Parts: sequence; C-alpha cells; structure tokens
Amino acid sequence: MDILILLIIIGWITLVVVESVNAKKKTTGLFPMRWFYFYTYFLLPIWVLNSLVYIDKVKEAEILPLGGIALIVAVFIGLHKRWIWGWYLNWVLLTAWTLQYPLTLPSLQKFSGQEKIFAYAFALVITGFLYLWPNVVYFRKRKVLFRNFR
Repeated sequence: MDILILLIIIGWITLVVVESVNAKKKTTGLFPMRWFYFYTYFLLPIWVLNSLVYIDKVKEAEILPLGGIALIVAVFIGLHKRWIWGWYLNWVLLTAWTLQYPLTLPSLQKFSGQEKIFAYAFALVITGFLYLWPNVVYFRKRKVLFRNFR
C-alpha cells in the first residue's frame, strides 16, 4: 500500500507540473498526454499486480479482488483503445478506488465506532483532494480523445 501512496503523490506532482507548464506556454489545441500514459500503462498494471498479491488476503473493507482486477483490465483496454466506454468506466474505477482506499489504511483500524466514521470521512476527503480531484480535472479535459463506437 505504501507504494500506491508514493505513486499517487508522484502522479499528482506530475499533473501539477504538466498543468503549470501548459499554462505558461500557448498550446496548439493538443493535450499533453504524460499523465494519461503514466496512468494507463504504469498505474493500472500496478493496481492489477497489487490486487494479485492481496487476492488471498481479502478483507471486508476491500473490493473483491477479482472484480477489481476485471474492472481495471476493462478500463485499461478502454483507455488503450481510446473507446468512450473506457472513459466512462474509468470514472467507476476512480470512484471505487477513492471510496475503498481509506478503508485499507492501517491507521484507520485503531479507531472504533463513531470515531472510525469520522476518521474514514477525513481520509476520504484527503484522498478525494489528492487523487480524485486532479483526475477529474484531467480526464474531463481529455474526453474528446475518445471515440464512440456503437
């Protein structure tokens, strides 16, 4: 789990740097794709490997690992092929990960009852701010990159 936190921080910093660089220069309408490639070809496979490592240690707080792996693989295929359903399914994955991740924090396990609810809510706000919000901003701007096949 510590590596995921590190990857999220690196990804968020990358997003901030890319956005600040693009704000300083005039763009020709093309979107920078560094985060997209990092997310699609590095972070999603890391999530699959992480799920495979913990597949025998299913906790009640985690999404079922096989369902999570299937969702991640589907998002990977959709984003790789730039299909619009991959873009929409990515929102499901981002939301599920944001809701699930605070439950896996070891520091949250020491609380009980109402304290645990408040600790989860606090961790959820932090996770949403550091991970979900930058991805929402990024992927909303990139919807035009995806094709709609029927």
